[in-house]
Amino acid sequence: SFNYKNTVDNTQHIGLIAEEVLQVEPRLVFYESDGKTVRGVEFELLTALLVKSDQELYKEIQDLKNRIKILEDK
Repeated sequence: SFNYKNTVDNTQHIGLIAEEVLQVEPRLVFYESDGKTVRGVEFELLTALLVKSDQELYKEIQDLKNRIKILEDK
């Protein structure tokens, strides 16, 4: 959760902090018109990366399950 800077709104928001996303994957952020100040997260791009990550994790889990089954059958 986070609060927006320099606003009168003190409401906590749920989401991603663009500056933190920038450290992990710079292609997922967009900037103010100055081209330097991080403005937000390109969520439509994030979705594609999360789906790909999920596919890779699923495959890894299946591989590990197969390895466990082979070991248990010995």
